[in-house]
Amino acid sequence: MDTLRHDPHSMHFHGVHYRPSSDGAYVPGFSGPDGDVKFGQTYTYRLTAGSDSAGVWPYHDHSPSMMDSIDGGMFGMLSILGPHDRAPDREFEVAFLPHGNLMTIDGRAFVGNTPVFKSHVGQLIQWDVMAMGSDFHTFHVHGHRWIAPGGVPRDTQTVGPAETFRIRWREEDPGTWLYHCHVEDHMMRGMIGIYRVTPR
Repeated sequence: MDTLRHDPHSMHFHGVHYRPSSDGAYVPGFSGPDGDVKFGQTYTYRLTAGSDSAGVWPYHDHSPSMMDSIDGGMFGMLSILGPHDRAPDREFEVAFLPHGNLMTIDGRAFVGNTPVFKSHVGQLIQWDVMAMGSDFHTFHVHGHRWIAPGGVPRDTQTVGPAETFRIRWREEDPGTWLYHCHVEDHMMRGMIGIYRVTPR
């Protein structure tokens, strides 16, 4: 339904299981209709979340128009709970992506335009963080820490192209906080937002 350009599109999913017919990647002379869905046509991808699929995973266009589509926002995240995982009380999706001369969060740049995430003390918070494009980014939330694998406290974490991670904490710090990419050039070009925590 790309009524603007009438380009072909597809969807390629990370972190889940599927047959080659649901891969969604376009390779000339090799791929099937899943990688090159023409304007006005449809295709159904069949995916299975396995025991190794818990976490946060990217999905994105992988068709002949992949670069323009990703630049235009045709990507997202799958958030998959494990069989014993509790769903968070609040879940925030942060996608770092360059757009022209701007560095954006969820396609928007600078405080007042980037998403304002909200929670209150006592809630279980989950941040889903992803990078698209060709840059590396360093996620940081002011006044907060989380426990990384190995039991190490952290307050920054780096994410590269098409990489994702999720972090969780039980909120206990009311106030208005900044979240941003800690690559200073990226932050100064728009990769910064507000996180508001209200008392219980």
